[in-house]
Amino acid sequence: MKEADIVFIVLVFRNDKDLIDLIKSVNLKIKTTYKIVVVNSYYDEASKQTIEKVATKYNCDFINVPNRGYGSGNNKGIQFATENYKFEFVVICNPDTEIIKFNYRDLAGKEKNIIAPEIITLQNNKQNPFRLINSKLLDSIKYAAFKRKKYKLIYIDIVINKLAKIFVRKYNNLINKKEYGIYSCHGSFLIIGREAMRVLGELYNEEMFLFSEEDHVAKLAMKKNIVTLMNSNIQILHKEDGSVKFIDSKIMDMIGESFIKYYEYWYSEFSVKENR
Repeated sequence: MKEADIVFIVLVFRNDKDLIDLIKSVNLKIKTTYKIVVVNSYYDEASKQTIEKVATKYNCDFINVPNRGYGSGNNKGIQFATENYKFEFVVICNPDTEIIKFNYRDLAGKEKNIIAPEIITLQNNKQNPFRLINSKLLDSIKYAAFKRKKYKLIYIDIVINKLAKIFVRKYNNLINKKEYGIYSCHGSFLIIGREAMRVLGELYNEEMFLFSEEDHVAKLAMKKNIVTLMNSNIQILHKEDGSVKFIDSKIMDMIGESFIKYYEYWYSEFSVKENR
């Protein structure tokens, strides 16, 4: 079994240009031992060959998986990493992210944690903390909104979470606190310690094709007593803003489908018993 302090898992769907930028940023900014695992979510042979050539050129591992969504692809990448590497940390990152600042010393003693870096979009939005409040009431409001397609109700959750996020960020900036506990982190770039990964087991619910993966991971971490830490010393550029156009009903329907699966998995009577 090979050794690396950090294994980066990058799930790619046709996006070779951003993948190259990410790999270059890892090569430039990471000053400890690491390996990049490129997971190709299959679209066609031409795109597969393009992504594989990039992986080969930059000395990355390459695996090809069926296009069954974010959770399935990343689970396959995690499985590959655990079967082939002895590591201290796994980083799950989108290809449209780049490392701005990353000092391995900031991860010292965090093998039992999930670490959420400072993720900054091109519009200068700060995407972490993703959520600060774990509330069944707010989840129930969102569930009802998605089931009935009354999407304006979702703003209740959005406003409450945004106000909490503004307050917590300002308070911690005021006292110059760079690291503190949060409920959930953005899914575009997260760091998971070796011991946390062992305790968490399979990270993603593969029935959720896209969206709400942050909610599932947060609930799983809470159930397994894994603490998620915001660490603003580690800084990441996310080139996709990730904001949702609420007028786009197709996107909202996709978000709703994933959130309904999340809610019914964690809150239905059967699932609660199953997950105890």
